Amino acid sequence: MCAAVVALGACADRGSDITIAYRGDLSAYRGRVRVHYTTPDGPHLVVPPFPSAARAEPVPTNGTIQLVVTVQAESGALLARDSLPARPLAPRTSYGVNVGVGARRPMTSQCSGDWNATPLAPPARESLFVSVTAYERGNPPRCDD
Repeated sequence: MCAAVVALGACADRGSDITIAYRGDLSAYRGRVRVHYTTPDGPHLVVPPFPSAARAEPVPTNGTIQLVVTVQAESGALLARDSLPARPLAPRTSYGVNVGVGARRPMTSQCSGDWNATPLAPPARESLFVSVTAYERGNPPRCDD
C-alpha cells in the first residue's frame, strides 16, 4: 500500500532527503558554484541561493546518488570539479552535501564529515571543499560546535 501512495506524500516516514549547504564566504563565487547530482529519478542541478537558504529536497530511497560539484570562472571556464564516488540511497536517511571555497580546509565534525579538497585553477589560491554526511532522518547530529 505504501508504494502506491508515495507520490501523494504518504509514507513520508520512509522517505529520504538531501540538503545542499554552502559553508563560509562564497560571495566571490556567487552563482558560479554548481552541485550536480543524479539519482534514479534523474539528474538535478543546484545553484546556491544567496544568502544560503539550505532546505531539504526529497530523494529516492533506493539506488545510488552520484555527486559532482563544480566552480566556474565568470567566463564559464571550469575552475574546479570534484566528482564523489556513488553512494547507496536508503530509506529514512537525510543526506547533507556541504560545499565551501577557501584557502583552508574546514574542520571535520560529525555535522560535516571529511572534506575533499580540489584546488581551483591558477591564479586562484583557494580550493573547493566538499563533504557528504548521512544520518537517520529526523535524528540529526548536534552541531553546536
